[in-house]
Amino acid sequence: MIDDYLGSVEYVGLKATRVRSLSGEQLIFSNSDLLKSCIRNYGRIFERRVVFGIGVTYDTPRDKLKRTPELILEAI
Repeated sequence: MIDDYLGSVEYVGLKATRVRSLSGEQLIFSNSDLLKSCIRNYGRIFERRVVFGIGVTYDTPRDKLKRTPELILEAI
């Protein structure tokens, strides 16, 4: 991932790098721009974590609140 662009590197040249986006278009970045950017390499992660926000209403009974982690695991 470079800035807001996401894709797979197809070719690295002396002046530019070609990336194939998820939608199929080819993106061409100058190597000097790449050196100035933060690049995220998702291909090298073993596990991906996602943070979800879970809310409950104030009138939820206490016994159901205690069972919430169990209910979430069952849903997953």
